[in-house]
Amino acid sequence: MRWSMTISSRHKTEKKESERIAGYIRNALLGEVFTTPKPGLVDLWDSGAHTDMNWITFQKSTDAVTPYLTQMYEAGYEFSGEPGQDSLGQLFCIIRDIGRKAEKAMYRATAGVNTHKGMIFSMGILCAAYGYCKGRKARGQKILVNDILDTAKQMTGRVLTEELKTLEEQRVPQTNGERLLSESGERGIRGEVLDGFPVVRDVAYPELSEAMKQKEMDPAICQSQVNLQVLLSIMKNLRDTNILNRGQESGLVWVQQEAECILRLGGAFSDAGMDRIIHMNQECIRRNLSSGGAADQLALTLLLWQIEHGREIPVYCPKCTSEKTCR
Repeated sequence: MRWSMTISSRHKTEKKESERIAGYIRNALLGEVFTTPKPGLVDLWDSGAHTDMNWITFQKSTDAVTPYLTQMYEAGYEFSGEPGQDSLGQLFCIIRDIGRKAEKAMYRATAGVNTHKGMIFSMGILCAAYGYCKGRKARGQKILVNDILDTAKQMTGRVLTEELKTLEEQRVPQTNGERLLSESGERGIRGEVLDGFPVVRDVAYPELSEAMKQKEMDPAICQSQVNLQVLLSIMKNLRDTNILNRGQESGLVWVQQEAECILRLGGAFSDAGMDRIIHMNQECIRRNLSSGGAADQLALTLLLWQIEHGREIPVYCPKCTSEKTCR
C-alpha cells in the first residue's frame, strides 16, 4: 500500500511539473509574438514583413505545438542514458520524431503556414535538455541556464555535425538554409545549437536578467519594453539567416546597425528609441525584412528565464493594445 501511494504521489508531482513547463512554453511563445511593436515581425499592431500570418495565427500555432514541446521535456526527464554525446544523441533522435508530429499539428492549426518550425527545433532541444537535467538532479537542486545549454550542446553535437557535413556535400540545396550553407558557410540554427546558443547565453539572457530587474524597480516599465530591449540586443549580434535569405548581407548589416543605433538611444526604455523602433518596422516592411531568427531566440530566452526563476513572465501588456504605445 505504501509503495502504491509513493508511485501515485510521484506521478502527481511529475504531472504538475509537466503542466508548469507547458505554461512556461506557452508564455514564451506568446510573449514573443505579443511583444509590440517589433521591427518587421508579427505583433499586436501588424504583421510586419509577413503577408500570410498575424498574431492570431501564432496563437493557434502555440496551442497546437505546446503539448509536443512539453512531450520533449518529458522525454528528456524519462531518458535514462548517461551523459555524453553517444547516449544523449539517442535522446535527440527521440525528440526529433516528436518534432515531426509537432510540425504536422502546426500546419493543421495554421492552414499550412509555417509559424514555428524553427522554434519546434530549437525550443524542443532546450525542453528535452531541461527535462534531462531535471531527471538527474537531486530534489530541490537548482538547475541553471548554463546547465541546460551545455546539455543541449552535448545532446546534439555529433548528430548535427554529421548533418552539416552531409549538407555541405549536397550538390543541389533543397532549402534556403541549405543554399546559404553551400554558398557562404552559414550554419544557421544548427550552428547556434552546436555552439551552445552563444547569443542566448552571452547576450540575450544577461540582457533579460538586467531588464527584469529594471522593471521590478520601475512599475512604469512594461513587459513589452523589456522584451524589445532583449530583441534589439539579439538583432544586433545574431547572424540571422532569415534576414540573409530575404535581404542578403547588406540587409543583415542594416538591421544590425539599426538595432545598435536604437540601443544607443536608450532602446525600448526611451521615447526616442521607441520612435525609432516604429520607424524601423516600416522600413523592414518596405525592404521585406523579418528577423525571425532573433524572434525565436527571444522566445528561448523567455523560456529559460522562467525555468531558472521558477515563475512565469507576463505574456501580455494591455498598454500595447489600448494606447498604441508602450510607455
